[in-house]
Amino acid sequence: MKKCPACGYVNPAGTAYCAICRRDLSAVAPLPELARPKEPSLLPASAMVLLGCAVLFYALQNFAWQPAAAPDSAVDEPPDYPAIAVSIELAGRQRYLPDEDKLRALPLLSSPDPAVARAAIGAAGAWLRAGADGGTGAALFGALLGAAEAGTAGARRLAATEAGYALAAGFPLGAQAARLGRAAAALAAEGDAELRYAGYFLAAMAGDRSYERALLDALKYDPVRRYKLYAACALSRLGAAEGNAHLAGAISGADPEEKLEAIACLTYSAAPEAESLLASASLDLFSPGSAESAKRALMLRKQLAIIKK
Repeated sequence: MKKCPACGYVNPAGTAYCAICRRDLSAVAPLPELARPKEPSLLPASAMVLLGCAVLFYALQNFAWQPAAAPDSAVDEPPDYPAIAVSIELAGRQRYLPDEDKLRALPLLSSPDPAVARAAIGAAGAWLRAGADGGTGAALFGALLGAAEAGTAGARRLAATEAGYALAAGFPLGAQAARLGRAAAALAAEGDAELRYAGYFLAAMAGDRSYERALLDALKYDPVRRYKLYAACALSRLGAAEGNAHLAGAISGADPEEKLEAIACLTYSAAPEAESLLASASLDLFSPGSAESAKRALMLRKQLAIIKK
C-alpha cells in the first residue's frame, strides 16, 4: 500500500497516481507490511480461532483504518487542498465508483478545508441520489447527518440540503429517522437563518410537517428571497400549494439562479403541478440553460416513478 503524501489516501501498492488527488506516487515508498503475531502452539483449536478473531479485530482497528505514517520525506508537505477538492468533485460524478472508494471519502466531509468539505458533501449526496444503498448508502447518509450536526455553518447547511434531496430521491430513512429528527431540530433552533431554514428543509424532505407553519410564515413575511425559495421548496415537497405557486413564479422570473433552484426543487416535489411546470420550463427558448435543467428534471422524475413502483 502507498499513502499519498498530499491527501493521505491509501492506494494499492502498484498505483502510479493517487486515486483521489492524482499525485504522482512513483517516488513514494510502500507502507511496511504488518508483522504476523506468533501463535502459541499448544492452544486448543477453539482458543486459536478466538485468538485469531481478536488479532484480526485489533489489526483492523489499529492498522487498516489508521495506516502507518508516510516516509519522512513527505511528512512536512502540506495537503494539496485545491487538488483534493477537484478530485472529490469529479469522483462525485462517477455513479459506479467502487463502494470502498466512496467510503474512504467520508472523513473528508469534516475536512478543515471548506472547499474539500463542500466537495465531499456534494459527492456523498450525488452517490446517494444515484442509488447507493445497503451499508454504503447508510454510511453516506449517516456522514451527511454528522456533517449537518457539526462543522462550519456553510457545511452544515449544505449537508442538510444534500441529505434532504437524497430522501426526496427515494433513499430509505429506516433506522436513522430519530437521528435525522434530532439533526433537523438542532438546525431549526439555530439563530442563524441559513441553518434554521436548512433544518426546516431537512424535516420537510423527510415528510415531517412540524415546521410547516414556520415555512408558510417565511414565505409570506421573510424579506430575503433566498429564504423564501428555501421555504417554498420545502412546502412544495409537502404538497403545499403555496410553495408550488412561489416556485412557479421563480421559474418564470428573470433571475437565472432562482430558476435553476426552483427546477431542482420541483424535481422532487409532491405537488401535482410540478410536472407541467417543468414541462413548460423545458420549452423556454430565452433560457437554454434552465430549459436543459428542466428536461433533465423531467427525465429524473420518470426514473424515480419507475423505481418507486
